[in-house]
Amino acid sequence: MLQVKRTKPDEAMSTNSSDSSPVEQKAQLRKMHDEIFRLKTEITKLKLDLKSREDAIKRTELRYETMENSSLEIGCENQKLKQKIREVEAALQSEIRSKLAAEQSLSVLNSERESFMKSRDWYRDQMHQTQEARSVIQSELMKLQKESSSKSASVGKNKRTEIEKSRVSQIFYRSSYFQKN
Repeated sequence: MLQVKRTKPDEAMSTNSSDSSPVEQKAQLRKMHDEIFRLKTEITKLKLDLKSREDAIKRTELRYETMENSSLEIGCENQKLKQKIREVEAALQSEIRSKLAAEQSLSVLNSERESFMKSRDWYRDQMHQTQEARSVIQSELMKLQKESSSKSASVGKNKRTEIEKSRVSQIFYRSSYFQKN
């Protein structure tokens, strides 16, 4: 920073113009001109310094405005990102709920499948038992038919045949009853 050397006007004109000679007055006038020139130079330097500082202030204000605009843009972008995060979180929660619902449905379906498998196995066992009973009844029926035909030849053909038929129909009725159950 420039320092200004101040001189009082009284010091520059310390002698009275009536007491001094024209040479002294010229010397004093030259000193005053030099002082005026020095002051003008110093004023010019101060004006340049002031202009430089004003320019620095303008640059700083411009930087501040730029930073403020940038801050506003960042704030807006931040709000957009927060909104996007909320949307993603909502979608994630929805997906989690969907996944849980799907897992529950899968669990129910697995339970139903297991129940169907047990039912299938039970019905298969029942069918095998019925087929075995039917085979036994059919073999007995064939045996009885053979016995019936051999006995009917020796003892009254008509009477025996009716009895055997009724026995066969009863056996057949039983076998069909087992097949239904």
